[in-house]
Amino acid sequence: MVVVVTVLLVVVSLLTPPLIVLIVPGFSSETQELTITMFRIILFFILLDIINSFINTILNAENIFGRAELTGIFRASLSLLFLWVLFRILVSGPSLSPSLLEK
Repeated sequence: MVVVVTVLLVVVSLLTPPLIVLIVPGFSSETQELTITMFRIILFFILLDIINSFINTILNAENIFGRAELTGIFRASLSLLFLWVLFRILVSGPSLSPSLLEK
C-alpha cells in the first residue's frame, strides 16, 4: 500500500505544473512556481502521514501502544524540522521576493 501511494505521489509530483496551471490560471509565473514548490512539499507530508498511519496500525495490532505514540512524536518533530529548514531556504532564496509578500 505504501509503495502504491508513493508511486502515485511521484506521478502527481511530476504532473504538478500542468495541474497548477489548470487549477489557477490567473497566477503570475513567480506565484505559480512558488505554488508548485509548496504543493510538492505538501505531497511529501502526505506520504509521511500515510507511513506513520501504517506503522501505527501495525504496532496497535501487536498491542504495542507506547511505541505507536512515539512514531507520531517522531513525525511531528521531523515535520517541524523540515518546515523550519524549508522556511530558511525560501526566505533567503530568490523564489520568495518581497513583491510576492505584498500581493
